Amino acid sequence: MASSLQIANEALAETASGSIAAFDENSVEANVVNRFFSLVLEELLDWTEWSWARRYVVLAQVTNDRPAEWNYCYSIPTDCTVPLKIRANEDAADDLPQYGPMSNPWQDEMPNSFVAEGGKIYTNVETATLVYSTKTIGADELPPLVRRAFSLELASRIAYPIKKDSKLKGELIQAAEVAKKRAIADEENKNPHIAPRYTSDAEFARLGHI
Repeated sequence: MASSLQIANEALAETASGSIAAFDENSVEANVVNRFFSLVLEELLDWTEWSWARRYVVLAQVTNDRPAEWNYCYSIPTDCTVPLKIRANEDAADDLPQYGPMSNPWQDEMPNSFVAEGGKIYTNVETATLVYSTKTIGADELPPLVRRAFSLELASRIAYPIKKDSKLKGELIQAAEVAKKRAIADEENKNPHIAPRYTSDAEFARLGHI
């Protein structure tokens, strides 16, 4: 994995600028990179539902200030960018099918309702686990295509402040958009979103479960 400094220098190279030896050095390049680096990384983590940024955590219950609407209230993890799903606390499975008409994991067929508002999660699930995208991913943890998209997006932001070249900025914006689409497409090809397959009573009966 490339270091954050290496990625920053890749972005600077795209603008035909000199490299930096450290983020805190006293140079125009370092000052401009520092202005945009964390911002672009935060935006990148919100581009799509990245599988490598997904986390599972049992939520901490807090005082429920909406008891007429929801049974339980939990605090949102501080590193949460996008809440994705709520899972219920369940016993370890004794036997799971290797194949069949149902989805795996079968919990995907249970879209537990919840809302995320005001730094809290409201749901009717007791001892809830939140599936979410985290924002505590370092640039050095990015997969190759995502790293390339990040460096080009960063380059498009720093090009004008450093070079004062509108044409260069426009070209980098186009290149960054292409790289972004490629990274997202690669993620979706490797980890496609499969809609839950709800099994009918008749199918369960044929499988001997009813």
